[in-house]
Amino acid sequence: MDDVAQAGARPEATGPGTRWIAEATVRTERRVDAGTVEALGRAGAVARCAARSSGAQGLSVRMDVESESCAGAYGAALALLATVILPLLDGADLTDLRIVPGGEHPGDRHGGAEQAAA
Repeated sequence: MDDVAQAGARPEATGPGTRWIAEATVRTERRVDAGTVEALGRAGAVARCAARSSGAQGLSVRMDVESESCAGAYGAALALLATVILPLLDGADLTDLRIVPGGEHPGDRHGGAEQAAA
């Protein structure tokens, strides 16, 4: 569950163009080499995609997506993963997808949890 959901509230988007950050965890059949990580970054450049491999069988992918809502951001991230990212990885499985407010999101980044604790 993401930080916002754990806090019990989702910031409301104000309309088209609201940025969200999608963070995906992908499991692969074998270790992902540096060349593949670079290719993933180039393929996902439109969404400011950044891929990182920890050396294990899999990688983390971070993308910027725009949508009016969190649900729309999930859809946009899944579409990008299905059409651009996963096809470059043989035998890849999506194991986790989180959506958090991006830098231009009108709500705070933690759903108010820190303010409530203060």
